[in-house]
Amino acid sequence: SIVMNNFFWTLLAISILCLFTACGDDENDEVSVDECTTSEVSGTIDGDTFNFGSGRARLESSGSLDIRLFDSRETFTDPCMASDEFVNLFGTLPSAEVGRIDLFLNVTAGEGQTLTFFNPEDFNNIIATNGFIELTAVNETTIDGILNIDDGLGNPVDFLCGSFTLNICQ
Repeated sequence: SIVMNNFFWTLLAISILCLFTACGDDENDEVSVDECTTSEVSGTIDGDTFNFGSGRARLESSGSLDIRLFDSRETFTDPCMASDEFVNLFGTLPSAEVGRIDLFLNVTAGEGQTLTFFNPEDFNNIIATNGFIELTAVNETTIDGILNIDDGLGNPVDFLCGSFTLNICQ
């Protein structure tokens, strides 16, 4: 049928486009862990510059860890009680244990570990599907870590790289 024929050609065109854009040499893939540890988290979210200012972490009853990294332009004094006015990053990690977590999204299998870039101005949620977040130290009051994440596109538009310290909130 015409519909199936059009669907086939559209799917083929998308596949070829993905082959040439997403599978090429991605500059962000070349960023090493060492480069991300030399400065605080920075990057771009939804076309807006992000520079880490503060963050919070909450341990959930399930054992997972809810995190939020705020931009340096935020004016609050307590990240545990803050809401966001500027671009930020949030998500849930499997636990508060020291270690590296690779981001991925497998839509077909319904599996993934992602984080979310958020722009409250337009209420845009952009899913980070590529890279890693690593918790390097956990104590009673703070969690330290590094990350190198992006939106998973061939030439990422949304990306963050650097180190962070999050306050543990109750």
